[in-house]
Parts: sequence; structure tokens; C-alpha cells
Amino acid sequence: MPIEQKESMKWLKSYRAVEQAQQLCPETMLVSVGDREADIYELFEETTGDSSKPKLLVRAMRGRNRTVEQIKLWEKLSQQTVAGILQMVSNLK
Repeated sequence: MPIEQKESMKWLKSYRAVEQAQQLCPETMLVSVGDREADIYELFEETTGDSSKPKLLVRAMRGRNRTVEQIKLWEKLSQQTVAGILQMVSNLK
């Protein structure tokens, strides 16, 4: 079934909306965030290759045999140093 007919198309639509917002504020880094359902090839393919595009963050529960530079994803991540920590606070009740 083509991606356009799948429910997971929502992740591509969401990323494309963030991409349009990115064009309005090119000096700001925007990040499209997805849950584990956003772990689809078409989304990763669409988000690579152009540094002016929004970044992509997809929550993951396990590596699912993904590799980075021929290294399993979880192993590669465990070798990285923490780049930073951001605490989010909401005043909403």
C-alpha cells in the first residue's frame, strides 16, 4: 500500500507543516517531534540531505536493527556524550 494511503502519512504531513514554518523563520532551528509510530523510512528519507530543513526527533523504545555508520543505534547512542539538558516548565493548570 502506498504511504499516501497509510495512517503513517500523518507524520509526513506534520513534518511538512514544520518545514513551512521553518521557511518563515530561517534563523530559528525547528524540530519536528514524533512518537514511535513516526519511525518510518519515508519520513527519515524526506528529512535528510538539506541542513536548512527542520530537524527530526523520533522517540524510540528499542533499536529495531537501525544502524548509524554500521554501528547498531543503541550502541552508537551509548558512545555519545550528552549535548545538553533542557528542563521544560509549564504554567498551565
